[in-house]
This record gives sequence, C-alpha cells and structure tokens, in this order.
Amino acid sequence: LIKQWLGIDSKGNINETSYLNDLIENKEVKRQLKDASLKAIVSQQGYQETKKQIENYIVTTEEGEGAFKKYARNLTYDLYATTDRAVQETYKNELGYEFAIYEGGLIKTSRKFCKEKNGKIFHSSEIADWVNDKNAPRMPNYNPFLQLGGYGCRHHLSWIPTSVLS
Repeated sequence: LIKQWLGIDSKGNINETSYLNDLIENKEVKRQLKDASLKAIVSQQGYQETKKQIENYIVTTEEGEGAFKKYARNLTYDLYATTDRAVQETYKNELGYEFAIYEGGLIKTSRKFCKEKNGKIFHSSEIADWVNDKNAPRMPNYNPFLQLGGYGCRHHLSWIPTSVLS
C-alpha cells in the first residue's frame, strides 16, 4: 500500500507522477528558482545581485527557512502521516471495521474539504467516494484513505467498531 502511494512499481522503479518523484525532483522549488532567474534576466539584474537573491531563496526566506528545507519538511511530514494512516487501514481491514471518525481538529489554514468532514463519522464506502468530492485534493494517485485532505493534512481516520454506534 505504501509502495503504491509512493509510486514504486513491482520492479522498484519510481513512477514519474508519484509522491516520491515529487520529493526527489522538487518541482515547485525548481519552478520558483526558474521564475526568479527569468525575472533577474528581464530586469537586467547584475550577476552578484541575482546570485545573492537565489542564495537567500534557497538558504533562508522571510519566514526563516530556505525553500528546500520547507519542502523537505512538508514532504517528510506527509510521508509519516500517510504511513500512519496505512497502518490504521491495515488494522481496520483485519478487525473488519467499517466506520471512522475524521479527526484532527481545525486550524486557520484548514481546507474546505477538512472543514466539511472534521468530527464526523463516515462509512468506508463514503470515504472511498471522496475521490469524486468536488473539494477533494487534486494530487497524483489520490487515495482518500491515505491522503485525506491532501498535502500537509493533519487529520486521521479513527476506525471504530459498529457496536459503538448503537
């Protein structure tokens, strides 16, 4: 399950549209560096000024950390959270649980998807159908059981026995 989510096939190859490839390729950081370089060229910024600007972007930002550190932190958190959710999915299957509470609370940056589901109970068939939810995350190989609200989602599914519901 984890290999599928990461995008590793049966031969050990990494899929180009996978989560793991995104971590390795860091496409967002590359795009932002490309944009900064193009702006420097168009504005005819000098070499030293451009070099300093790009170094500052990589090493530090106004928030105090560089782009690579920021993305590595986010992707590492997602890897941990998804692995934890996969373990919970395994227990759910072994115990035959069909219902889960969408838990994790809400914060200022909570997405609409998470706000709609936080604190509510769902049947596994409803969770499986989240791939069709208009507010579901748009990400490669989206698995609602593992990725819930998408990148950086703090929520988890707490699986509960049916006897608790009666």
